[in-house]
Amino acid sequence: MFQVSTLNKKQFNAAASETLLAAALRSDVLLEHSCKTGRCGACKVQVPVGSTIAVMDELGLTLREKLTGWVLTCARTALCDLQLSVEDLGGLRLHPAKTIPCRIQGLERLAPDVVLVRLRLPPQQDFRYHPGQYVDVIGPGGVRRSYSIANAPAPDQLIAFGKFLAEALPSFLITQVSMLGM
Repeated sequence: MFQVSTLNKKQFNAAASETLLAAALRSDVLLEHSCKTGRCGACKVQVPVGSTIAVMDELGLTLREKLTGWVLTCARTALCDLQLSVEDLGGLRLHPAKTIPCRIQGLERLAPDVVLVRLRLPPQQDFRYHPGQYVDVIGPGGVRRSYSIANAPAPDQLIAFGKFLAEALPSFLITQVSMLGM
């Protein structure tokens, strides 16, 4: 086990076989994150002390970020004791994530790089909108695509928008949507 510390002096132990994010969450240390698959970049940090190794592709980082020492806590394991350039968010009140089965009712390309997604919620679904909330469309193998919510939802519909990526098109066939930040 390796000891990992944050900028606000929170500490947790990480086994060589678990990602830094998994170890933090297991220890009730809340680090910013979203997809947990190395794609979104939400868990991006620098490691000023210690070293890590990637256990999956860090697609959420640009080449410049990689060259300047940024890593993704969801995609890295510790090789020794570490310090992360991030603070524990445990003092914030976060709404728990929910997974709700939805149907994609429609897609509309608003600009070359922006797509609007209309999701049909199940009848009688208790969905409460909170400012800043977003949804993750979950695809095959757990691949996630994040979208910002564009409206306070009607009783049966939710409108979201996000960056259009051609490689993400197959994810539009998925019927499960994880409502994050509720």
